[in-house]
Order: sequence, then C-alpha cells, then structure tokens
Amino acid sequence: MVPGVPIGQFLVNAGHIDEAQLAVALAHQQQRGGRLGDALVALKYLPEPLFLKELARKHRVPFVEIAGRRIPERALRTVPEKLVRARRVLPVAVGSGGRQVVLFLATTDPRNLAVQDEVAFVTGMEVKPVLVSDRDLDSAIERLFGAGKPGATTKDA
Repeated sequence: MVPGVPIGQFLVNAGHIDEAQLAVALAHQQQRGGRLGDALVALKYLPEPLFLKELARKHRVPFVEIAGRRIPERALRTVPEKLVRARRVLPVAVGSGGRQVVLFLATTDPRNLAVQDEVAFVTGMEVKPVLVSDRDLDSAIERLFGAGKPGATTKDA
C-alpha cells in the first residue's frame, strides 16, 4: 500500500469500485461539495462501514465503532471536554506503549497530525488515532458530555 494513493484510486485498486463509479463520485463531490467517501456512500457504491474500514486500512489505523461502547473514565479524563468538542476527537482508551503511556484517540480524520500533536501536548501521552464515523463520534460526544456547550451534561438539561 502506498499512503500517497488517493482514496478513490485505492478503492479501485482494491476492487470495491470501478473507474466509472469513481468518476461519477468525483463529479458528485465536485457539484455538491463534501468528501469523496460521502459521495460514494450517497450514490450507494459502497456501504459506509466498508468505506471506513478501507479508509482505515489505507491510513494504517484501526476502525472502531464507539456507539454504546463504555469508555473508561481514565481515558475520558485525559482530554478536556472543550478540546474534545473543538477538535472533534474522543479519547477511547489508555494503554502502554513501551516507555510512554499511549492514548487511543477516536477521530474522523486520522491524517490531522496537528490535532494529534495538540492532544499529545495537553496529555503528555503518545497519541494513536483510531478512525470513527462522523455520526458515531458526534453521538458518543453527546452521550458522554451532553449536547451543546462544553460543561453542559445531560444532568444539566
């Protein structure tokens, strides 16, 4: 796998879509905006879970589903809620990685190294991204922190 290969070509090479479907999806994306994956799913060329698994494979990160999953309190306490909401990330687990503690960080964009670096700086931990869907991330943040502004919990509503 070549990390520099665009996701559309990666999916063609993996046999999930053909060149014609990629061309239609790219035109759809150009007309309506958004991401290529959203276009592929909207056009029903790929189910979203398959697209996300392939995107994770391309970026060499795990794909996880966090809806309804219990997130350890130790992980949740590592990143301030304000940062979770502002950067749309969620700490999901803490582990050990040799000399340094590792924080597994759910994100919809595992390529965003600036956010990973920011979280690493705030926590003092090595950050390992895990890919989640937009819907799954938003749902988990709302479930764990409540809807709306930082500090608002479901108990406050």
